[in-house]
Amino acid sequence: MKVRVLKTFRDKGTGSILRPNLIIDITEERVEELTSTLNPFIEVLEGEDGTQVNEREEIGEIDSIAFAKMKKEEIVRYAKEVMNIELSMEMTKAQMIELLEK
Repeated sequence: MKVRVLKTFRDKGTGSILRPNLIIDITEERVEELTSTLNPFIEVLEGEDGTQVNEREEIGEIDSIAFAKMKKEEIVRYAKEVMNIELSMEMTKAQMIELLEK
């Protein structure tokens, strides 16, 4: 199921920090876990059968406002885990954001 992150939280399954507006694909069981303990940290966008609940961004997209609130270490981890992009800590935060928004 596709879900949108509404509030920042650390995913206990992956250890990743998930930021607002991030769209992820998770199992129905995981949705139940997250909504029962973290509601309203996520909202369901698409069901298991592929029907759209809301029109939203594609998986992995995040807005620049969320990047601006992240630390460099979080941006590097996000880029690697979600976007499969390697960033250097020697880059400035602005350079990282510019590269990821292309």
